[in-house]
Amino acid sequence: MSAAFERIGTDRELLEEALSLSRGAAFFFILCDEGSLREWQMQRLREALEAWGRSVRVVRFDPETPHLFSALASLPIDSSSVVFVDVRGIELARLDPANYPEEMGLHQQALNARRALQSLNLQREQLAMLGIPLLFWVSAQALGQIAQRAADLFAARSGIFDLRTFWSPEPFPREGLLDIVYLERETRLPALSRAIQDLPSEELRRRFQLYERRLREEEAKTPPHFPRQASLHQELARIARVLGELTRALEHQEAATALYRKLATEVGEDFLPHLAAGLYNLSEILSALGRRAEALQATQEAVDLYRRLAAQHPDAFLPDLAGSLNNLGNRLSALGRRAEALEATQEAVDLYRRLAAQHPDAFLPDLAMSLNNLGIRLSEMGRRAEALQAAQEAVEIRRRLAAQHPDAFLPDLASSLHNLGAMLSEMGRRAEALEVTQEAVEIRLRLAQQNPDAFLPDLAGSLHNLGAMLSEMGRRAEALEAAQEAVEIRRRLAAQHPDAFLPDLAASLNNLGNRLSEMGRRAEALEAAREAVALYRRLAAQHPDAFLPDLARSLGAYGLVLRGLGRSAEAAAAFAEGLRAILPFARALPAAFGGLASALLQGYLRACAEAGEAPDEALATQVRRAIE
Repeated sequence: MSAAFERIGTDRELLEEALSLSRGAAFFFILCDEGSLREWQMQRLREALEAWGRSVRVVRFDPETPHLFSALASLPIDSSSVVFVDVRGIELARLDPANYPEEMGLHQQALNARRALQSLNLQREQLAMLGIPLLFWVSAQALGQIAQRAADLFAARSGIFDLRTFWSPEPFPREGLLDIVYLERETRLPALSRAIQDLPSEELRRRFQLYERRLREEEAKTPPHFPRQASLHQELARIARVLGELTRALEHQEAATALYRKLATEVGEDFLPHLAAGLYNLSEILSALGRRAEALQATQEAVDLYRRLAAQHPDAFLPDLAGSLNNLGNRLSALGRRAEALEATQEAVDLYRRLAAQHPDAFLPDLAMSLNNLGIRLSEMGRRAEALQAAQEAVEIRRRLAAQHPDAFLPDLASSLHNLGAMLSEMGRRAEALEVTQEAVEIRLRLAQQNPDAFLPDLAGSLHNLGAMLSEMGRRAEALEAAQEAVEIRRRLAAQHPDAFLPDLAASLNNLGNRLSEMGRRAEALEAAREAVALYRRLAAQHPDAFLPDLARSLGAYGLVLRGLGRSAEAAAAFAEGLRAILPFARALPAAFGGLASALLQGYLRACAEAGEAPDEALATQVRRAIE
């Protein structure tokens, strides 16, 4: 939680700085919590502004009161004024009124919300003529609807600031912290993205530049203000990561973590929660870069710190301990240490069960998430019946949550259905696997139609799986169609954000090659497999630890297509290259990579035999020794 305070504090400071400089027309969008937290946030900022001599007016904008300019024109406003526009009820604009009979309430509500947004767009110039800052307090969904349906107003924005998850102008006392955690979770309900994923990339780049400038100013001060520098580094790391700039993200996160370590050592243990959160974030970036051993080390240290903190303040830090244990399970699994990964994930589930029993509204979403991961860990250990049970429990919880709050929990339900489909497929229950995966695709398709930037990647992932499952059922034409759609989506995404989506595109190209090969379209299959290999070569050149195993797997698929075309000598070369790529990994982590190395070796020996070539016995011997 400490990291959340710090993050939101940074955004609040940026907002206050913008308001201190703003004396003319400006449109600011404030991403905020719902309900009582929104009121609390507005009141705290109002008090700060009034202390600076600014007068604050509050008006409401909703489908019933859409004439914002008229409401403002009747208020006493001068050059020192700031207006808070409390935006409510326009989220329903995402619904198409045509999908509901006119006698249904939703038809009129959706129609009114759309009309209100059209009206808001038309009022842009009038609002600008007021010559004062307007702060639109909005939910993430409301902001999306404004961007879509009041595009002129949105384009004229002066900034977007994220105040979701409560912020405090003063250091918050440890006593009563858990009550705030529960209040936040019960009000917000889902484990939504807490900050910047909802912001447009141009907004992220703008604030990245602002934060870098502020960081340079802080570093030039004497004496140095290390907490603020650490906070700015942390924010820069988060923005860079969302933008796919992982190297810059790592640079800033390492700096933040180093400063928190210094503060925890030299100033006091009050900074231990910051250090633990920094280590957690550092592990995420290291993992994304393929530096798995370092990611594990950072995660283990975060777990150790949270254990220590939870022993002293269990109410405050048990949730953080559970989250870091869940993360530890992922890190251990990535290194092939499956038994330890299962142990860590099981402990996370046990903690979340305990927390959810006391506060279900707060922690049931986390329990479902950890059960999802537990299913994967059990499956890795070959305990498929137990894995299926965990995956089914996760789906059951998320179905209940999605029935109550569909906007919040449908994405999570789709994720668990996606995972459950894979579990059922592993157990040979192909018809059930296909049904569950199709449901995941249907949900994600609806979500992607409403918010393509957020949900197209997930849709592509489920289409990718759907193609494989349709193939297993012998429905090859449909399987090919799903695989092609996954490639098309991921190609568009990779064109916009190559660092983030090229790996997914390469994986789907591999899948497409398999589907084309099944249909006898081997020349096209070869083209797709060759493109996948080329992408993985490029990725592996930049981040070998992360992508050499994927390159090896892709070379294996390429070799199979070449064999099918009778080009056995080329196939043998592809398999050999794959073996050389995977050999160091198989030596270091035979449990994780031995199966891939063995499959590549078998393909290599067969291709050599078909080509009438003698295999490289030295290479074959090294591989056999690595996987024994």
